[in-house]
Amino acid sequence: MAKKNNTGNYQVCRNQTGIAKSTEILKTGTKEEIDKFWNELIQEENFNYYKNEEVFYSGTQIDANGNPIDSTPAFQRM
Repeated sequence: MAKKNNTGNYQVCRNQTGIAKSTEILKTGTKEEIDKFWNELIQEENFNYYKNEEVFYSGTQIDANGNPIDSTPAFQRM
């Protein structure tokens, strides 16, 4: 069974619905830095704001020797 692993990197992002390539990364850092930034953030009305965490998965595939292969780390919404 696959295991989700957190790398400890987080992001705050924003985008506008219906506008291509409008995603902006506002801040990258640790969970504590991101939580503080999120609580102090003044959100504009026409943007969608969200937080991401960087994760990778272990055990989704097995190599020729029977060892689990880790996926590439990627950000996913929290």
